Amino acid sequence: MKNIVLKPIPGEPALLIAGDDRRILCIADLHLGVEDSFREKGINITPQSTRLADAILNIALNFNATELFILGDLKHNIPFSTLLEAVHVPEFLKELSKKLKITVIPGNHDTGLKKIIPGYIRLEHSTGMVVDFKKTRIGFIHGHTRPSAQVLNTDILLVAHTHPAVRLVDQLYKKFTEPAWITTKLNPKNLKNLLKGREFTYDRETTKVIIIPAFNPLITGSPVNVNKVNPFLGPVLKPQFIDVENAEIHLLDGMYLGKLRELPKFDELAFNSY
Repeated sequence: MKNIVLKPIPGEPALLIAGDDRRILCIADLHLGVEDSFREKGINITPQSTRLADAILNIALNFNATELFILGDLKHNIPFSTLLEAVHVPEFLKELSKKLKITVIPGNHDTGLKKIIPGYIRLEHSTGMVVDFKKTRIGFIHGHTRPSAQVLNTDILLVAHTHPAVRLVDQLYKKFTEPAWITTKLNPKNLKNLLKGREFTYDRETTKVIIIPAFNPLITGSPVNVNKVNPFLGPVLKPQFIDVENAEIHLLDGMYLGKLRELPKFDELAFNSY
């Protein structure tokens, strides 16, 4: 894998993939339109699409990215798009496309997305996509559905959907939640069960799995250090398919917190996440 660099952007929920003369910025879970959900609860928040677009363009400029991969949940409301989304999602993509070639892998919140995005945006299938570099094969998926066999048979698998975070406690016993990067590995011997009988050839020792935090800061995240059998969401991230206990946790600033089994566990009470 010497020809490929995967670099979390310091302080940002974004990943830079560089290799073979390509520089790809990978993000997930923007949930444009989530402001409507807050408004229903009496919290008025200005639409964030312009601010998020500016943040993405600034990161892309600083790290010379020319492509943008969005791993699902570009929009928020289901099953229909709101007026807010119908206006702001196309404007958001139009602004980004001035500098970046955009690919979207739809997530579970992206129902109806095809009707509102510009035709020049590449929209992939929800079962994921693969990018082959010279020595490294990378799979991309949102994570709410079963991936294709090709996506599983990769060196690195990037997954979103979970909005990974950790619950921390300060010296005054105040609890707070911080978004986090999660890295672990696939369990190859059980992958055929994930595909449910579909023809499958796996020719790797294992696959590194990177779970991407939500890009929108309004999405507070789902703490993974909770007292439950599986702290992750979606069929790919079940305990029989990945090494949950040895998953490694990093904060956005790069601080390594250890493996999931080493972190203190909290009861899953009042953990609300969009």
